[in-house]
Amino acid sequence: MSKITTSLLPEVEEKKTSMGFCSLLLANGAVGAGILTLSLAVSKIGWGFGMLMYVFFSVFAGLTNGMLYLVQRYTRQTTYSGIVRDMYGKGMEIFVDIVQLLYSFGACVGYAIIIADELHLCLSQLLQMRVTSDFYFLFSREFVLIVVTLFIILPIALQKKITALRYTSFFAIVGILYITIVMVAQALRIQPCELANTAKYVCESSTCVIEPNDLSATCPNLASCVKTCQGGVWDTMKSQLHAFIFSRNIFLAMPVFCYGHCSQVQFIPILSDMKKPTKTRVSVMIFLAYILIFTLYTINSLAGYMSYCGYTTGNILNSYSSSDPAVLVGRLFIAIALCFTFPLYGYNVREVVMKMIGVDPETTPYWKHATITAAYVFFSSFTALFLKSLYSVVAITGSLGGSLIEAIIPAMLYLKYLKEIGDVDRVLKSVYAWTIIAIGAVIAILGTYESIASF
Repeated sequence: MSKITTSLLPEVEEKKTSMGFCSLLLANGAVGAGILTLSLAVSKIGWGFGMLMYVFFSVFAGLTNGMLYLVQRYTRQTTYSGIVRDMYGKGMEIFVDIVQLLYSFGACVGYAIIIADELHLCLSQLLQMRVTSDFYFLFSREFVLIVVTLFIILPIALQKKITALRYTSFFAIVGILYITIVMVAQALRIQPCELANTAKYVCESSTCVIEPNDLSATCPNLASCVKTCQGGVWDTMKSQLHAFIFSRNIFLAMPVFCYGHCSQVQFIPILSDMKKPTKTRVSVMIFLAYILIFTLYTINSLAGYMSYCGYTTGNILNSYSSSDPAVLVGRLFIAIALCFTFPLYGYNVREVVMKMIGVDPETTPYWKHATITAAYVFFSSFTALFLKSLYSVVAITGSLGGSLIEAIIPAMLYLKYLKEIGDVDRVLKSVYAWTIIAIGAVIAILGTYESIASF
């Protein structure tokens, strides 16, 4: 009897993701809390340097994704950690898992800071004039974050499977798009720095700082604050637009730009699920993703910088008055969306921790899931209670985690790939890879130093 070579059941073709949607997923993987800090990053180096940074990091991240494409095609692994394990072994995989854990933790702390700040401002604006002072604690930043953590974030995060939240970060992007439209609409109607002149301020260490909560502000405008806080001495650098600002602040801005373009971890599963992932189609997919990122970042940050100049706050939303109804809607939308995005990033933390301690997420008792989940949720929120500077958190996360994930590790994988395939142009391509590593090292070392010094 001859062998049966045809399957008795029809083969079901695995459904793959289109190139266009893969571009959206990749852009969504990069755009996050970091966009709210980019206006301040631009204000530290000038809009000209800012544009150059956007171009550089778009190309830079695209190139390292290109390296990962070649290595992924070689190893056929479907995760970032899987590629590292295949190329460098278990020890290196553990190191990369720790880096991803710290990066995800930084993202969770950033989300917690935004949730606390924006819900506090919204509730203060809506309720403070309607209740007696005995109840003001109900919408303090600390109380709001504790309540949201206990009754919204934690219950969602405690689920063993949170696949339903996979695309919730898109809702945060919608909120960011809305805020960007509002920012541009206001920027087009005013002169440069005009919103800085009319914003409300408080005096901190003899320096005028924008106070978004109208009820907490001590100065009704910039001129009044300069007179009472700075002895009538104007800061000319902060009071006008600059194209190029030459200072060491460039090393404080670079990690933020790096953080904003970091999509390498998400790139591998997106690539694995892409329909017809030829080199040309993948290159187009990466190009479209970073064109979208470049456009959104440029419009958002330049609108913020042109409106507030050097007085831009670390979270651009906090430059706008809490009484601005258009911005208030955006605050609520983003804060609520991040309450669901937080557990999604935290899920990655939980999976990495369980993997590192040798626990199978599929078979382990639920109480272990719950214990690890509660620990990272409370630790992230607890950290956010004391680290109130979103910019500093993003900068440190970008300098330590972003530099490794976006630059150093992909280049190391590429070097090993060149060695294993015996590439004829290995020497020249190795120089290219070592250049990427050197840039990543500069961001890691100098960026971390400046980020810590800025606290």
